[in-house]
Formats: sequence, C-alpha cells, structure tokens
Amino acid sequence: MKLLPMITASIGKDTVGIILLLASLFEKLAFLKPIAFAVIAVFAAVCSVALWKIFVKIGLPGWKALIPGYAEFLLCKYTLDNGWSCILYLIPVVNIMHHAKLCEGLSAAFGKTVLFSVGLFICPAVCLPILAFGKAQYITGDEEIKLLDI
Repeated sequence: MKLLPMITASIGKDTVGIILLLASLFEKLAFLKPIAFAVIAVFAAVCSVALWKIFVKIGLPGWKALIPGYAEFLLCKYTLDNGWSCILYLIPVVNIMHHAKLCEGLSAAFGKTVLFSVGLFICPAVCLPILAFGKAQYITGDEEIKLLDI
C-alpha cells in the first residue's frame, strides 16, 4: 500500500508538492546542523564564563553560576533583592517580563543604563562579557539602586 496516493487523495496535490519541496529543502540544508550546534555551543560557553566572572564580582563563588536554577535564584537575590521571585520563570509570558526585570536589575546593580538592560535582554552573549570583563563594579546594598517599574 503506497502512502503518497493516500496523502494526495486526502489533502490535495498542491499541498503534497509543497510538503515534498520543503522536505527536499531541509534535506539539502542538513549540513548546517553541525554549524548551528557549534554556534550554540560557543554562545553557551561565552555566557557561562561571563556569568562565572559576574558572580565573582558580586562576591560569590564562580562555580555557583554553572548550576541551573540556583544561578537564577542568586541573580534574583542579589539584583532584585528577592531570590524566590525566580519562581516566576515557571509561568509562561510572565517569565519574559520577569527576565526583562532581571536584566534591568543586573545592569542597574553594575551601574549601567536602561539601554544596556535592553542589550542584555536581546543579546546576552555580547552584554554579559561587557559586564564581566569591563570596568563595571557591583554596587552593594548600601548604595541605592534604582529599578524601573515594569
């Protein structure tokens, strides 16, 4: 029993042609998978090293930046003054707003502007190393950090 005539009869010849064309295209672009994996691996490595250095600037052991969940808890604790707000990452749509607030808090904790917060939200692979390896210093709780109300 051939599958293609059954599909053609149920959804039409034009749709099958489009599906076969897309399948052929994905097959031809299969060589990009290792390249995409390499780009993602470099992105993850850059962000991990930068977070390690940021944790050291905050005064925490750098290895704590490598533990998923706990790292977010500590970032929320030291930038938003409430570590348990990281639970908001579990709620769809709210997690995006909470991450924007965390980016704003992180940039404010290092004395950066709101524009830097936007960059941190959109392209962390560029902005995290700027925080980590730049001259920015962590502003402790003694000094006032102004956060935007989002």
